[in-house]
Amino acid sequence: MNSLSSSVVVCRLCQHYRPEGRRGGICGKLDVPVAATWEACSLASHPFELSWSSVNNINSFLKESLQESLIKSEEEFAKT
Repeated sequence: MNSLSSSVVVCRLCQHYRPEGRRGGICGKLDVPVAATWEACSLASHPFELSWSSVNNINSFLKESLQESLIKSEEEFAKT
């Protein structure tokens, strides 16, 4: 267990926990119902920990946006 996950001792403190109903929730990582008070599993991650998949999604979004901007600039330059 890494140092960030050591503070995640129960499911409700995990980044992947989504509250649902009055007493429990859903584990987004395993896609199963869990109780908020259950001991966290080895997949638990700190709620403020950056997900690498999110970073990759942001990077690909920025790359696509930059490419679109460059294409528009080239088209406008070609018109002049």
